[in-house]
Amino acid sequence: MSFWALLRHPRLSRLLAVRWSGQITDGLFQSALASFVLFSPERQANALSAALGFAVVLLPYSVVGPFVGTILDRVSRQRALFFSNMARAINLSIVSLLIFSGKTGLELTIFVLIAFGINRLILAGLSAGLPLLIEPRSLISANAIAVTGGSVLVVIGGGIGVGVRSLVDSFTIANHADSLLILIAAIGYLTAALLTTRLNKSEIGPLSHERATASFMNGIRDMREGLGFLQEHTDAARGIAATAIHRGGLTALTLTALLLERNTFNDPNKPEEGLAGFGFALSFAGVGLTLGAFLAPYGVARFGRHRWMRLSLFASAFFPIVLAVHQSQVT
Repeated sequence: MSFWALLRHPRLSRLLAVRWSGQITDGLFQSALASFVLFSPERQANALSAALGFAVVLLPYSVVGPFVGTILDRVSRQRALFFSNMARAINLSIVSLLIFSGKTGLELTIFVLIAFGINRLILAGLSAGLPLLIEPRSLISANAIAVTGGSVLVVIGGGIGVGVRSLVDSFTIANHADSLLILIAAIGYLTAALLTTRLNKSEIGPLSHERATASFMNGIRDMREGLGFLQEHTDAARGIAATAIHRGGLTALTLTALLLERNTFNDPNKPEEGLAGFGFALSFAGVGLTLGAFLAPYGVARFGRHRWMRLSLFASAFFPIVLAVHQSQVT
């Protein structure tokens, strides 16, 4: 099935609307959060504060992840997506009030952790429901479109957030500008919740046999079985290790770019200039993601899947090395 045919698929398009509306809002929310934590004039960003911020973002994926499947196998996934998006909208409204008040303590950290934990549940539910909406022969293409399109929209949402923040910042203080952005993100999640109602209650599962076996202990057993599988299948273990190293490097590179734009390439006392520079870098990231999505099928066909992955990983290492040797906004 072609790209455009998949986008017009009546059932898949409804799921993509939920996923993509949520992910463009993710980008908006994350840019507002980064702006508040790292680019506010009253806060001097450093490597430790930035690393702690990233840890807060990634912690829910590590803690909640193994048990998400158990939740999604016990209740209607459509209902889970609806109420999760509603909860996220309410949660972000509270975060908006906290940021409006300039609160940066434990209460803000807790609500941000909740927001990202809910996000993990939503993305898992959308992925679990996808195979029930599309023919098996088109599943790989549909999954690629959903994931790649979502990644591009996160970047676009981040760019929109940077642009709106710069505009609003001209007539209000930084905290209020960030608060407004997060309130807009809350409206975005409310929209995603409403789009979920276009799916039928049982359309994306769980199936009857999934409900019968779902339990908290099953989540632990599945994780243990997964580790055992990786011990027996070293190719899979190496693939996951390579992905983990690549993701870790990408996180470190993003962190480096944030700090360089905030403190080195621009005046630390003018964080709005650093935010604009990081927004420009985000736009290039979006271009790269889009190009990668179009080039990957041809690369896999020409070189094979494994060789194409190795070539891509080697290519992705080139510019960080250049940046390490010669630090400038161009690199």
